[in-house]
Amino acid sequence: MRLYQPTWSHPDRAGGSRTSARWTCEFRWRGKTCRLGLFTDHRASVEVARRIERLMALRQAGDGPDPDIARWLEQAPRKVVAYLAKHGILDPRRVAATKTLDEHLDDWQRALHAKGSSPRHIELVVSRARRLLADCGWSGWSDIRAAAVADHLAARRCDQHDHRGTLVRRSLSYQTSNFYLAAVKQFCRWMVRDGRASESPVQHIDPVNVRVDRRHDRRAWQPDELRRLIETAQRGPERFGMTGPERALTYRLAAETGLRAGELRSLTRASFDLDSANASVTILAAYAKNRRQDTLPLRPETAALLRARWARKSPAATVCNLPRREIVTRMLRGDLLAARQAWLDEAPDATGRGEREQSDFLAYRDRAGRFLDFHSLRHGFISYLVVGGVHPKVAQRLARHGSITLTLDRYTHLLGGDDAAALAVLPDLSAAPAVLTADRRSG
Repeated sequence: MRLYQPTWSHPDRAGGSRTSARWTCEFRWRGKTCRLGLFTDHRASVEVARRIERLMALRQAGDGPDPDIARWLEQAPRKVVAYLAKHGILDPRRVAATKTLDEHLDDWQRALHAKGSSPRHIELVVSRARRLLADCGWSGWSDIRAAAVADHLAARRCDQHDHRGTLVRRSLSYQTSNFYLAAVKQFCRWMVRDGRASESPVQHIDPVNVRVDRRHDRRAWQPDELRRLIETAQRGPERFGMTGPERALTYRLAAETGLRAGELRSLTRASFDLDSANASVTILAAYAKNRRQDTLPLRPETAALLRARWARKSPAATVCNLPRREIVTRMLRGDLLAARQAWLDEAPDATGRGEREQSDFLAYRDRAGRFLDFHSLRHGFISYLVVGGVHPKVAQRLARHGSITLTLDRYTHLLGGDDAAALAVLPDLSAAPAVLTADRRSG
């Protein structure tokens, strides 16, 4: 291997020649002479030439890059790595620097499809990773820096204003910031597993504490709220393509099974077993968030209601004609508003109505900032299981969660009076102390 500065003739220059400021590495590989332009710095060029020589020796021995060479390749200039891959000194499949980040993201997206992840999940997680990396101005794997990711997300968690003080971009919530970080971390872990990188540059970044900035906390439905919502929907007009009875049945199913809106949309008449002693509904893996097929029990009275209503439905008929996600919220808010208005109108007098107007009963958002949305039906389902004394592992299985922590911490809400009722297990200290008899004192 030879390292030199190329010289060429230059008739208009004194001495008739000119020497390049850059060093060139010349070597023989598989019978061919290869020349790779390097840097103006001699020491840096010598270091690259030394690593190329080491890489060639490993390649001739049939081995891949060792850990030291692998780390160097991830930080080396893309031009150098691409040249080595082009001439077969390096296996292009093993090196991230031979592709742009967009190309890696496209490959990751295809890998997620092959794994069987849901299309919506794939679109969401890939778009988040792509946007964060693009916003940081990076085009190659070697560009990714943990500190820059953390700084960018910290900046996005603050409102941004122009020079006039006008708000130009709302801040990201802490939860959304964590979602973006999780997407990039997932992408980087895939790069390592696929052999394209030796380690993830962002693995050590911790998510921020979402409790500092909660923007869409939910609360569990009170039983009377849910009964009134279902009654109001049952009598109500058509909303967004769903009749009142259809909406009432959908709310009831969601509240008694914990099924998500997307899972409810996938249900057909064939998803239900209503004729056996233990009525149930089955969610296919393709539509479940956890990508597993699960069978959930149904309450007997609900199964009887479904049996009567769907007696003439074909097995392939859709049973929950829910609109798209953002419309579901508008549909539910319409029924909530109608149910609350009917409840207010039932007040016996002006004083009673005033008290009711100050209440959070059937309010889409209460005074604590918590929401009653469609997903709150799932929160209520899980909360009432846990508070009702169902074993936590059974509640976890019915919730179809992979972690008991998720079931108990995120989805279980304390209901009114729980704290006070819990104190009943403490000893009654107001009772008079027992008087010891002589025999007991002497013992």
